[in-house]
Amino acid sequence: MITFNGDLKKIGGIKWKLEAAHAIGKKRIILPEENRDDFYNLSEEEKFGITPFFYNNFLMLTILYIHKLSNIVLYNFL
Repeated sequence: MITFNGDLKKIGGIKWKLEAAHAIGKKRIILPEENRDDFYNLSEEEKFGITPFFYNNFLMLTILYIHKLSNIVLYNFL
């Protein structure tokens, strides 16, 4: 869930979200930091080989994504 401030809050159904991502061929997933324990408490089989990326804030996620696309060094933000 994303708040008005851009904070990423805990979501439910991680197991089913991973299953759905796997079903459409995804290998990576973005999850709220608050779901880190939920992910690592799943069995390897339930993770479907998907790599998680955990973030607290959508703005930081956006900045990192733009950085990756443009190869701009964002010293003040990282």
